Amino acid sequence: MRLIITILFTMLTLQAWGTPNFSDTSQVMKRYDYDSGLSQVSVTALAQDQFGYIWIGTQAGLNRFDGHEFKQFVSKQQNKNSLAGDLLRRFATKVTSCG
Repeated sequence: MRLIITILFTMLTLQAWGTPNFSDTSQVMKRYDYDSGLSQVSVTALAQDQFGYIWIGTQAGLNRFDGHEFKQFVSKQQNKNSLAGDLLRRFATKVTSCG
């Protein structure tokens, strides 16, 4: 019973505070899809590297976005330097110290 009350309270709280207020109208939302160069629209992993590239893992390969266009990386049979498979679920990240 406590669990149900906790879940209901959490849902009501999130609903009350969950409505975003976009006061900065200079922010623009864009939608990217096949026509934009994305290999597949189901994104399974997302990361940004130290150079500013956005890396997008999908069910159809790896995509790198530079802010203007996508570059696709896909699995190629018989090529040991290509991806092992097209489905990417997460990225491994390198942690560096600041000192």
